[in-house]
Amino acid sequence: MLIAHTAFHLLPPRLTDEQLGDSLEILHHCAEQGAPAWKLYRIAIGAVLWAIVHTVLGYRTLRRLEEQEKRRGAGD
Repeated sequence: MLIAHTAFHLLPPRLTDEQLGDSLEILHHCAEQGAPAWKLYRIAIGAVLWAIVHTVLGYRTLRRLEEQEKRRGAGD
């Protein structure tokens, strides 16, 4: 549980609020309906993989925007 709590603080809020929250809702619903374990694992692994992809892309975009701002500031 400590790992999950720490991970939520490392990820951008948009990911934890929207994407992972939605995935947890889907996972909970499928578990209530008696879905097989392989399906629950597939949902969980997919959510983690997409969180990683979106986190990396988000930080890349943020870094690129910061570099553009520095160039604009240096050009003034």
